[in-house]
Amino acid sequence: MKTILVVEDTPIFQAVIESALGDLAIETEPQVFSTGRAAISFCEMRSVPPDLALVDLGLPDMSGIQVIERLRAIHPEMPILVISVFSSERKVIDAVRAGAMGYVLKGDDSMALSQAITQVFDGHFPISPPVARYLFVLASTAPLRATEADDQDEMLAGRVPKLSKQERILLDHIAAGLSYRDASESMGLKLSTVLSYSRNLFRKLQVHSKTQALVRARHDGLIS
Repeated sequence: MKTILVVEDTPIFQAVIESALGDLAIETEPQVFSTGRAAISFCEMRSVPPDLALVDLGLPDMSGIQVIERLRAIHPEMPILVISVFSSERKVIDAVRAGAMGYVLKGDDSMALSQAITQVFDGHFPISPPVARYLFVLASTAPLRATEADDQDEMLAGRVPKLSKQERILLDHIAAGLSYRDASESMGLKLSTVLSYSRNLFRKLQVHSKTQALVRARHDGLIS
């Protein structure tokens, strides 16, 4: 039984989400809240985080971005998936920076939502196609910020990123072809913990996928 935190104020979309959860191959227990503050209070009272949080950005009492930031502070390892209207390109970036590991549009049907939730549990980062297209355009046209330029200069200078022991172990598991779920079992860690390590690993390697991580790691001599 997986506990799913649902932060959504519109009844029709609450029903869509519950339908998507019902289509999963695993049994779930949704905890539905119409306000960000109620969801935050629920998490503050739990020592064990929900297995997944589904967060709308357009909440009546506070920004969904603020909710994501607060949930990430309470339970850093909890996967968070945005389910919202693609109302602002800026919000997509803000949601990712706040700690979301996926972004699904409300216009997607319940089957697509079920697939996205399954992908999160499998360690992937689901993004609806229109959002993905925007991110690719942004990546190809936006000028580098100062910190990004510094990071790129460091990479070009041949400096090898400093990885933690667990990040190195995870990298070895990725190189061996293990899924995040298999890696979590091998490392004796929760899947959410391994996903947190993967985000740090990708950030340090300046990549966005397992394949890119392996190419960069081999280039830097981190793996053979």
